[in-house]
Amino acid sequence: MQDDHLSWDDLRLLKAVAEGGSVARGAHALGIDNSTGFRRIARLEASLGVKLFERHRKGYELTQEGAEIFALSMRMQRDVQATSLKIAGADQSPVGHIRIATNDTIMSRFLAGIFASFQSRFPGMSLEVVTGNVSLNLSQRDCDVAIRATNRPPENLVGRRLATIGWAPYRRVSESHGAEDPFEGRWISFAGELSDLAAARYLATRVAPHQIAFSANSTEAVFAAVCAGIGAAYLPCYLGDNTPDLERLTPPEGSLASALWILTHPELKRAKRVRQFIDHCVGALLPLRATMEGLPGR
Repeated sequence: MQDDHLSWDDLRLLKAVAEGGSVARGAHALGIDNSTGFRRIARLEASLGVKLFERHRKGYELTQEGAEIFALSMRMQRDVQATSLKIAGADQSPVGHIRIATNDTIMSRFLAGIFASFQSRFPGMSLEVVTGNVSLNLSQRDCDVAIRATNRPPENLVGRRLATIGWAPYRRVSESHGAEDPFEGRWISFAGELSDLAAARYLATRVAPHQIAFSANSTEAVFAAVCAGIGAAYLPCYLGDNTPDLERLTPPEGSLASALWILTHPELKRAKRVRQFIDHCVGALLPLRATMEGLPGR
């Protein structure tokens, strides 16, 4: 087998099809239509004189020859990513673009104002924010900086722990029933990708299934449901404590606490724009630790 006819686009398509399990999913991942994907795979197989995929009912599976080329694509991707990171890290320009990953509640309660002050100080910077709970890969430049709550930050990233985020149960004041047991009544929990959240697992040990009246796959949605009076829920203290219509039912539950980190790739940390951004965020977020932790005098 020879790879004289291989191009980077060919390798990207083969990788996408192998990871997606079908030409349709691979084509979609690369933003091309299905027919183009099929033609390119057929042309690649014809030019190499080998079969790259076995077509099964459950999807496409790499042949031995296809697996060899897939391994080549992975090596090339790692080389391209490493080179891209080194170039980005060497950039000492104070202007440019930064892509930030965070979650919706931290963005709306804290970061929007901090980002505004950063851009006032550095008007040549543009910021792009990706919210949600999907795991992003900083090595693949899914983002440049992550501001995330996690007790296990990836070992390949560098950064700083900013605060401990406290969690406690809250209920709308008008819905308070005065019961001695704060766990009576209706509750709200987390669903979807957040169903494994520590708060969801803990709540499941404290209330009966029939008490869960509502669940959602975002903290903002759970917060909105509590404010609407649907039931009680565990929330980050920075949400519950700063909403006058809500009351805290018990002190923060220590086992639910999570650390707030600001993280980046070691190579990107050398870039001036990234250093400026991280320094600005750290300086603005550290004074807010008591609010995040749910401490007295918040």
